[in-house]
Parts: sequence; structure tokens; C-alpha cells
Amino acid sequence: MKKLFVLCVALTALLVVAGCQQQPATFTSTLELTDYQKTTLDEASSIIGETVPVPTYLPKVYEVQEVYIKDTKDSAQWIVVLLISDEEIEWENNEFQCKMRMTIQWDSAGGIKSVRPEPVTIGESKGQIFRRADHNDLMWNIFRKPSGALRQVVHEVRLSASKSIPKRELVKVAESVQW
Repeated sequence: MKKLFVLCVALTALLVVAGCQQQPATFTSTLELTDYQKTTLDEASSIIGETVPVPTYLPKVYEVQEVYIKDTKDSAQWIVVLLISDEEIEWENNEFQCKMRMTIQWDSAGGIKSVRPEPVTIGESKGQIFRRADHNDLMWNIFRKPSGALRQVVHEVRLSASKSIPKRELVKVAESVQW
């Protein structure tokens, strides 16, 4: 009887842990459809003048469901978005439900644009500045424990600003964010 009780407790614990680890099957993202043109991989490759790279491995039955390309108004730069899933992509206005999204910033003069972030310190946090074509993105996490909460909460924050604003100013603005 004692062994049966221990087995039941172990099975219950296993089911609770398995249930707690379940994550949503999809995530919600946005894509401003007025800026992007729906296309195929072949058409996007033809527009860019080179083959658009795609993953050589995807989870079982996943495939590239939709392809979008953005003309950045610079004849050498493009943005390609691949929506990857094992089922049809669900859209509502500019929001979609998807399993994976791969975004490639393409510079036809040099292949895939490599964006190396510049590490910065924001108070006690670490962040990164990404240089974009017309702006900079400062990304960092804020950790806080709301009163009465049992666990710490993490907020991912992105501050985007014109390149005319110096990076040190971005850091000052980020340091001033209070919760």
C-alpha cells in the first residue's frame, strides 16, 4: 500500500510539472502589411538578386508558410520575413499567430547584414544598442518584484530613437525608467 501511495504521489508530481511546462503553441506578432509585400521565396530571391537563405532544419512538419519582403527605399537593402509553422498562419489586421518568425535584413552589396550590438550598462542592468538603417534600438531587461508578488517579474524593454540622438542620451533615458 505504501508503494502505491508513493507511486501516486510521483505520478501526480510528474503531471503537475509537465502541465506547468506547457507553453502556448503560437505567439502573436505584428507586421505592418502596408510596408510589406507578400511573395514567395523564389520571387523574393529574384527581387533581391540572390537566394534567400532558409533554415535547413525545421521541427517535424514545419515549413515556411508565408514570405514577405519590404523595400526600404534603398536599392541595396531589403527586409525579408519568413513565417514558419506546421499550420496555416492566422491573421487579424496586422497581427498574426505563428510558431516561428525569421527576419533577415538584407544588404545586396554584402549579403546578409550583420548587426553587431554594442553592449551598454544601464544602472545595474546590461543592455545592447543595435544600429539600424535610420535609428538605433536600445534593448534591456528590467527585473522587479511587485509588492505582494511571490516571484520577480522581467520586463523586456526596447527604446528606439533617431540616429541624431547620441547613444549616451539613450542610456540616460533608459536609466530614468522607473516602475
